[in-house]
Amino acid sequence: MPLGVIGVALGTVLLPEMSRLLAAGDIAGSARAQARAAEIGLLLTLPCMALFVLIPHEIMLGLFSRGAFDQQAAASAATVLQAYALGMPAFILIRCVTPMFHARGDTVTPARATLTSIGFNMAVKVGLIFGLGWGAEGLALGTSVGAWISLGLLLVFAWREGLLSLPPSFGLRVSGIAAATAFMIAVLVLVGPLLLAAAHGLGQFGNEVALMALGLVAGGAYGLAAFGQGLHRRL
Repeated sequence: MPLGVIGVALGTVLLPEMSRLLAAGDIAGSARAQARAAEIGLLLTLPCMALFVLIPHEIMLGLFSRGAFDQQAAASAATVLQAYALGMPAFILIRCVTPMFHARGDTVTPARATLTSIGFNMAVKVGLIFGLGWGAEGLALGTSVGAWISLGLLLVFAWREGLLSLPPSFGLRVSGIAAATAFMIAVLVLVGPLLLAAAHGLGQFGNEVALMALGLVAGGAYGLAAFGQGLHRRL
């Protein structure tokens, strides 16, 4: 969901907005639009990433635990989910950085970054699968590594061309998003075991109840921390 909905939506809206502002000569406005898109993307993505890394097993059991999808299948899928989750912020930020080039008519630079990252992506996957004996999780982790490399290259290219210009408030807001995510993680670490113990005593629907309870607590904690800092005003 974060990649397919949030990332695509941000990229679709940001490109025409930046193109319009740059055509009008409003470089500062273009930078603000880009920063706002990145802030919204991280605001919605970082808590999802944290949940996918922190409770992947519970997510898999709650959503798919039926039929042939047993505990072993859930454990394997959970590891893959964790590996993919590590690359989520990079995937979202790529959608926010790429329009900076496209809005200026530059399609070559993003292509260079993508092709280079694909090479690293394949090298990492080969090393993890054939060198370390990893399976599907190696493929997932290689994809995440490739995303971070692609983002890093885009930022380096933008910096070299003097395109990287973010308002001072960007760092403060991202720090606030990270703090809200950390608060959510702390609450889950403290309350999660109690919720799981209570839910698993319910029998047949224990996994579903556990996932819903964890989701409600995590959403409440993150929402409380985000609203307390006024981060919701960026939506």
